[in-house]
Amino acid sequence: MLTKLIKHEMLHWVRTFSIFYIIYAIVAVITKILITVEMSYGDNVEEHIFTTILLAIFGFVMMLFSIMMPWISLAHNSNRFKKNMFSDEGYLTNTLPVTPAEHIGAKLIMGGISYVCTCLLIFVCILLLIAGVDQEYIEMNFVFDELQDFTMQNFGEMMLGFLLSVSVFVGILLLCYLAEGLAAINGGKKAIASGVAILGVVLAMIISSAIATVLRANGVEYDSNARVIAQIIFYLVADVGMFFLISYILKNKLNLE
Repeated sequence: MLTKLIKHEMLHWVRTFSIFYIIYAIVAVITKILITVEMSYGDNVEEHIFTTILLAIFGFVMMLFSIMMPWISLAHNSNRFKKNMFSDEGYLTNTLPVTPAEHIGAKLIMGGISYVCTCLLIFVCILLLIAGVDQEYIEMNFVFDELQDFTMQNFGEMMLGFLLSVSVFVGILLLCYLAEGLAAINGGKKAIASGVAILGVVLAMIISSAIATVLRANGVEYDSNARVIAQIIFYLVADVGMFFLISYILKNKLNLE
């Protein structure tokens, strides 16, 4: 049944969220075209001033999208959980022969897939922009070469950083689920949801910083793999705890009347 739920969530994700990917890809392609046209003009500033303005606008839009896309993905998934479990849809959803853990797991897996796909799309589009840049744009070529060298030399650390980001992303998703669940059993009070979310983020930051401080006090370098691994373990434990707490709320405390 979990497989069917994931398939259903994926179809819903493709129907509703793929538009953001399409817009982002179109902006990236237009930005690449503008870069190519800009390069073709050479040093003649008067000829390409309009192209420069357009490039600045599309470059800013792409940068903004690159920053916001993971958060848009998170908000989309959290809103899906709220509507599917606590709105009018919840009456039908909770009559299905599916456990609360399966409901949460399906949406959580889809949220993780959405996050990974978003990161991959951003990475591919950035590579598209800097690939094939003319030698006259030596600064961009230098950045690309440095990025390639850095990736090859620090692949393990980058993977740990990515795993940390995934564990944090999943934690924020679960925190949003938990906030919505607590709001639902308290008459849908938004203040409760907001308070839980803010308190959870603050506590996570404090504990995460405390872990780093303890490790440094014991001779572990600030940027070491041990620090990142310890933080990953912390967030995974918190994720598991929130998962079971949300399952308990859906199973024993939810009242849709």
